[in-house]
Amino acid sequence: MKLELKNICKSFNGRKVLEGITLSFQPGIYALLGPNGAGKTTLINILMRDLREDSGVILVDGEVLIRSTERYRSQIGFMPQQQLLPSYYSAERFLYYVAALKGLNRYTAEKQIPEVLHMTNMWDRRMDKLGRLSGGMKQRILIAQALLGSPELLILDEPTAGLDPKERVRIRNLISRISAERIVLIATHLASDVECIASRLLFLRQGKLIDNISPDEMGIRLKDKVYEFSINSEEADTYLDDSRVSAMMQESSGIRVRMVTDTPPLKTAVSVTPHLEDMYLYLFREDV
Repeated sequence: MKLELKNICKSFNGRKVLEGITLSFQPGIYALLGPNGAGKTTLINILMRDLREDSGVILVDGEVLIRSTERYRSQIGFMPQQQLLPSYYSAERFLYYVAALKGLNRYTAEKQIPEVLHMTNMWDRRMDKLGRLSGGMKQRILIAQALLGSPELLILDEPTAGLDPKERVRIRNLISRISAERIVLIATHLASDVECIASRLLFLRQGKLIDNISPDEMGIRLKDKVYEFSINSEEADTYLDDSRVSAMMQESSGIRVRMVTDTPPLKTAVSVTPHLEDMYLYLFREDV
C-alpha cells in the first residue's frame, strides 16, 4: 500500500485542529509525536475514516479514497490506547469476536487467530480470561486483534503506555517484527520506545506538521546542539526550571546536566550524541 495525504485540514467550532498536513506513507514504521492537543488523535481518526477532513485529499495507491472507503477500512488494523477489554472473555474468544466484527469467515478466523497468538507470544495464554492478564499481555492481545485480517495499515495508539521496562521492550520488538510489508503508524509520548525502530519521525504541533525526518537526519539536525556538563549541588536550582534541560543525573562528583541548546552553555560543556527525546525537547521547548 502507498498512502498519501495532501493538504489535509480539519477544524472544530472554528478552531483549526489540522492545517495543511501533507504526508506520504510506504511500508515501514512511522512515529507520530507531539504534545497533547497537537492533533495526533484527529489525524488518526481521519486516517481511520471515523472523521472526515474539511479539505484536502487522501490517496491510496493513487486512487482518491472517497471512492473506495470500505475497501480501505478493511485494510486497517487499529490498537486503541485504552485497555477496555471484556474481562470475562478468554483471549481466544475475544479474538474470534473481533474477527466476526471484521467480517472474517470461520475458515479465515481459524487460520489467522493461532497465527496472531503465536506472533504475539500469547498462544499458551489463549484460554486465560482477559481480566486475569497483565497489562503487557493485554497490550499484546490488542496488537493481535489489530493484526486480524492482515491489514496493510496498522495504527497503534500509545502501545507501551503504562508498561514496565521489560514489557515495553517486548512490545517494541514485536512491533518491529510485524512491520514487514505494511505501514505501521505509532502515536506515542514515549520517544525512547520508537527511537530505535522508526524509519520516519513525524512531529505535530498545533495542528501543523513541523518536521518529517529520519533518525539519521535527526542526528545531523542536532549536531552540536546537545551538551553535557557537570555542576555542584548548589547550582542545581539554576537549571531545574530551564526548558532546555533534558536530564539531570546525580553522580559521585556532582550533578551531570544534559541540555539542548544552540550554543555551549559552559566552557566545560561537551557535545554528545543526540537522542529522540532531545529532538522532541528542541522542537517543543516552548510547550514545556
